[in-house]
Amino acid sequence: MTESDRPVGPAGPKAPRALARSAQGAIVVAAGVEVVRALTLRAHRLHPADTTSGRAGLVSMVSVYARTVATVLFLVWFHRCRHNARVITPGADLGSDVWAVVAWLIPLVNAWFPRGLLLATLRASGGEAGQERAGVLVNAWWVAWAGHLVIAAPRVDVMPVV
Repeated sequence: MTESDRPVGPAGPKAPRALARSAQGAIVVAAGVEVVRALTLRAHRLHPADTTSGRAGLVSMVSVYARTVATVLFLVWFHRCRHNARVITPGADLGSDVWAVVAWLIPLVNAWFPRGLLLATLRASGGEAGQERAGVLVNAWWVAWAGHLVIAAPRVDVMPVV
């Protein structure tokens, strides 16, 4: 496909920079709220008389909202990137859009498949310049994600009702 054959307007590639920055900001906020939640729950377990379960519940609720917003923004950004990759490299094998979302939500599947989807999207999105560096960044991010799954999954606690 030549430059003049590429669609322009709503169908053409549109850099999702603002969406990417929004998702990044939401992820940082969600991580910060998660730290506050962990500290609040720890304080409540160590000193139940000094803290209230209501405060712990409120912080947990805010954490769920922050993670939900971050997840939605990330998935919308990822969908936009996949759309752009298809326009830039027609015929690229990126898999289905439904699988690109569902792969993040299925336990055990989400430990490996989204990495491949992300790398395929990255390869189809750009030229050779920076591909190796970008692949290293994706792999470093994926190690952090997998580490989070290993560390956080067994630690999912239900706060006892007192």
